[in-house]
Amino acid sequence: MKCSLMRPLYVLLAMVFIAAPVPSVLAQESPAATEAAPPVAPKRRGGNKLPPCPPGVTHVEWSELIKTPVGPLGLELTDKIKTLDGKKVRLLGYMVQRDEAVPGALWLTPYPVNIEESEAGFADLPPQAVYVLIPYRSKIIAPYTPRPLLLTGTLSVGQRAGEEKEATSLFRLTLESPAERPTRAKPARPKASGRPRPAKTSAPE
Repeated sequence: MKCSLMRPLYVLLAMVFIAAPVPSVLAQESPAATEAAPPVAPKRRGGNKLPPCPPGVTHVEWSELIKTPVGPLGLELTDKIKTLDGKKVRLLGYMVQRDEAVPGALWLTPYPVNIEESEAGFADLPPQAVYVLIPYRSKIIAPYTPRPLLLTGTLSVGQRAGEEKEATSLFRLTLESPAERPTRAKPARPKASGRPRPAKTSAPE
């Protein structure tokens, strides 16, 4: 009789342990952990500082393009980037590696990105991606480089579609032709003096 009473108790305890909450490792992540992290700026080798901007040029960090964290209104431009629309800016970023590059343009992002237009298209581009126009090389495809690029040009802000197929950009940077290198002045030849040269005399026979 005693054994028959203990058996339901064992069954009840087993049900309690099975229904116990899962460990915190498998629990759902908190909202704070799932928030989008701000973009990380490209690392500078050896901690070297960037050269000063030329007069009239403003250096822009990637964190200054879009407000973070993203609120209920979606992507919002920062006040600083709005004031720089149509102005000359400088930006440090990575060239996007792609399988269908086009001449006279490239995409710049805060971290290395590789896209395949035949697969996901431009879906892998971050919202901060900048479409860079190179008018002076409109018929040449820019060779890919994994190194960070420091680009200076005129910034255009605002959503625009149709840059490339189905691509939509919030930011565009139009590069200017590189300044011509100053030509080195040739050393001036010494001017001949106004004194007449002495005439050569032949030795007497």
